[in-house]
Amino acid sequence: MSQNIGHFSLMRFLRHHWNSYNGAIPSAGLFAAIKKRIETPDDARHFSDQITVSSEYYGAIIDSNHDLWQRLDINNTNDIKKRLDHLSIIRAEQCYILLLAVLENTPHLFYDYLVMIKNFTFRFSTIGGKNTAELLRTYIKTAHAIRENSKNFKEDISAAEAFNLFFKDIYPQDNQFQSTFSKKAIKSTVLARYILSEINNNLSDEEAPRYSATSNETDLEHILPKKFLDHWKTPNKDFPGGATKFVNRLGNMTLISPELNRKLGNTNFETKKEVYAKDCLEITTRILEEEKWTASAINRRQNWLAGEAIKIWRFPLV
Repeated sequence: MSQNIGHFSLMRFLRHHWNSYNGAIPSAGLFAAIKKRIETPDDARHFSDQITVSSEYYGAIIDSNHDLWQRLDINNTNDIKKRLDHLSIIRAEQCYILLLAVLENTPHLFYDYLVMIKNFTFRFSTIGGKNTAELLRTYIKTAHAIRENSKNFKEDISAAEAFNLFFKDIYPQDNQFQSTFSKKAIKSTVLARYILSEINNNLSDEEAPRYSATSNETDLEHILPKKFLDHWKTPNKDFPGGATKFVNRLGNMTLISPELNRKLGNTNFETKKEVYAKDCLEITTRILEEEKWTASAINRRQNWLAGEAIKIWRFPLV
């Protein structure tokens, strides 16, 4: 088990494994629950075998480069790896409970579940900031249903069926998601890069590898700089409540090449527009249309980004 998980948390795996099979358990009560359930040498051998096998699947879920992906006979392996990296970016660890049940019992449905879970989690917690305890219960219920169906040789539960049975009632609808997204501030550089790259690639005819969420060939650029100097005029009429609260708004960010970004620094907006025009992405074009960079301009652009976001992070996909 330790070899399969590598440097990742063994405690987290054991808790997620137990959740996936037996239901919710707090970390402090996990070993007591295992001790209570395992009473004989045969029980111990069975549990040992179970966590050995399960930990290899878990290792593949938390590491997109795990060699298990080469051995599994499933489609869309490259897309699976990319989306697993995205789960790590949005810190969607609770969903491993459900993904473990899917990969162990219905691996041919893993890609569909991964898409559903990623988009749902992004709406529900990454942007919505909703109660993760409710989401945990939903993941556990779905995992148990998949395991019970497999154990009793019943028909597989598709991702669409699981969504309708367990997720639909707590799914943030488009208007709610768009409203929350349009006001969102993001301090994590990695998360902001992921969001902007996904929107940009969805707007483009084809995805540019350079602007992937994990690429080192692009920088996150704050139009209103984090440390704005005197030549950035930020009066209250342009930035009600102060400019600082607008710096980490998604509408104030774009992507740019590191080379051009080094030239920008804290320069003024007019100069920045000239540089943006040299490396202009789909998500940057609307910045060039603005005469001044103000709170209103940031709000306009973020409302537009929110409208694009509902087309990407959704389920069903159409």
